[in-house]
Amino acid sequence: FLVEKVDFEELMPMSTKVDITQDYIKVENDYEYRVRKITQDNNVSYHFNVQKRENNGTRKVISERTLDERSYEALLIHDEDLYETVNKSRYSFVYADQYYKLDVFDDGLMLLEVNVTKENPEITLPKFINIIEEVTDNYEYSNIAIARRRKKTTYGKRKINSNRRN
Repeated sequence: FLVEKVDFEELMPMSTKVDITQDYIKVENDYEYRVRKITQDNNVSYHFNVQKRENNGTRKVISERTLDERSYEALLIHDEDLYETVNKSRYSFVYADQYYKLDVFDDGLMLLEVNVTKENPEITLPKFINIIEEVTDNYEYSNIAIARRRKKTTYGKRKINSNRRN
């Protein structure tokens, strides 16, 4: 869901916040190779992930593993030039017996994801989050589309990644 406004005073006590930095290393055919740096409080973890985009637009995780910082930095050297780094804060919480993830991107874009289950298939949207519209099937709100759109706005300038050491 595309989000317009959030009452963070109500959200904060029930949520866990992590900061995510995501880069696309390679994108070919229907496969996306990406790395993530996840920071929570003073703890940092690094991850490598391969996803396959299915015909219906969903993504299936093919492989995922945790990296050390050196491996993460080495992979960043080979990141895909067509995509900008995606920086976001993720607030995870449970509301009405459902698990939610609110991603707040560094440019102010906010997206809410809900994990529905067979036991609880009806979505109950949190009252403290103002929803604009459902964007589940809208590719333009996928992380990879956001990364590509941002790259186009740099007008051909080489991206600067604050995670890289010079």
